Amino acid sequence: MTTYITKNTDVNSGSIIPFTTSKSVGSKLTFENNGIKIGVGVSKVKVNFNLSVRYTATTGKVYGADMLINGTAPGDASGKQLAVRAHKSIGEPINSSSGVRIIDVNENDVLTLKVNSGATCPCTPTTFLTVEVVE
Repeated sequence: MTTYITKNTDVNSGSIIPFTTSKSVGSKLTFENNGIKIGVGVSKVKVNFNLSVRYTATTGKVYGADMLINGTAPGDASGKQLAVRAHKSIGEPINSSSGVRIIDVNENDVLTLKVNSGATCPCTPTTFLTVEVVE
């Protein structure tokens, strides 16, 4: 399942990205509360997410996103936090991907993305969260 925004959206630092649309195959994952909810029998998922920020006339800033499970930032099997960070200079759009990670989950977990930056993050429609069932 992939969830994403459909228009440019300003997201305050510390806020969940308000995904509005999802595409999926199968019924083990559902779109709920701006994120992806884990269904019955799922214990491991493959996760990938992207933070895309549009140009604004500001000084260089660092924008970031953290993937959360039930509001908490987990680590993957290697202990790394699931996060992306990118520096944006004036006039330079950014597109920063987490890469693919495999994580353990439980039924009813909800995976979301939270903006983690010192300023409002001007997200574009290429900001997304993708979750694929492994087990």
